[in-house]
Amino acid sequence: MKNHFFQSFFLAISLFLIFPSNLIISSSNAHESLDHRLPFTTEQAEKARIFNTVSKLISESKFDEIETLAAKYRNANERSPSGLWNLTHFYESLGRYWNSTDKLYSPEETQKRRNVFFNSWKQKYPNSPTPYLAQVVLHRSFAWKTRGWGYTNTVKKESWTPFFKHIKIARNLLDKHKKIASLDPHWYKLRIRIGVELGESKGSILTNIFEGINKTPNYYPIYFAAVAFFSPMWNGDETKIASLADLAVKLTEKNEGQSLYARIYWAAIQGRNGNLVFFSPTMSWDRMKKGMDDVVARYPDHWNINNFLYFSCVRADKPQVQKLFKMMEGD
Repeated sequence: MKNHFFQSFFLAISLFLIFPSNLIISSSNAHESLDHRLPFTTEQAEKARIFNTVSKLISESKFDEIETLAAKYRNANERSPSGLWNLTHFYESLGRYWNSTDKLYSPEETQKRRNVFFNSWKQKYPNSPTPYLAQVVLHRSFAWKTRGWGYTNTVKKESWTPFFKHIKIARNLLDKHKKIASLDPHWYKLRIRIGVELGESKGSILTNIFEGINKTPNYYPIYFAAVAFFSPMWNGDETKIASLADLAVKLTEKNEGQSLYARIYWAAIQGRNGNLVFFSPTMSWDRMKKGMDDVVARYPDHWNINNFLYFSCVRADKPQVQKLFKMMEGD
């Protein structure tokens, strides 16, 4: 792993020399901050493996095998090398697959083929949450692809109608089939994000947040969705994120230590107002370091170490940087 070490070393030196202390860290997806700047990790290899598997199964309409895989990821709490649930990567892979196949057929033919696909799947597995959530992922993926990921003032006027059309279809699917679909914790992640996207009341969004984390307290995407809701971008603030981090640790400390503190701030830091959170007095850097230590102790993947090295460089915490370097060198 010497190659990993030297690439991370030069990354850290570059950060110290190039970036100011008020560096804004930004990304659209939690735990994706350095995807194009770091050496390929086992975490990324696992994501690629799951994507390839899911893509093949969907393209061949192998519903039995899709269900077996989803059940395995859902019921066994199976984790990736970085500690994320593979269930997360499963649903992300579905979205990536839909996006990658959009141009193969005309819009009309695409819609027809997908209707046949989902009707066949749900007919065969009417009591499984997977086809309903997969269909929601499809509609949400299409909505955001149509809208684009830019600020509101950059979105074309004609893009809003199809965006809201598909987001509302996704919401209706989740609500209509909640009894079955919410057996999968990803239901809560999707419902929270859609609630934010549609501007639903704070009360209804909070209900889904607390119902979800109480039901499955160690499913990280629910917290990440809550981070987006509590972020300054959506009229939240740093104190709400701090309270969420405290609650997450309280619910998971027995098995994960302070890990959730680090993971929640990892997600929060990557928002468009991430610099406000990263240097806010409401975030304890000492607790962040303890959380990073707990994550790496359980999941010593280079993906985690590299990202924590990056954060430590931005904070100019040389002892923490040196400690992380030793972990890299030890491989």
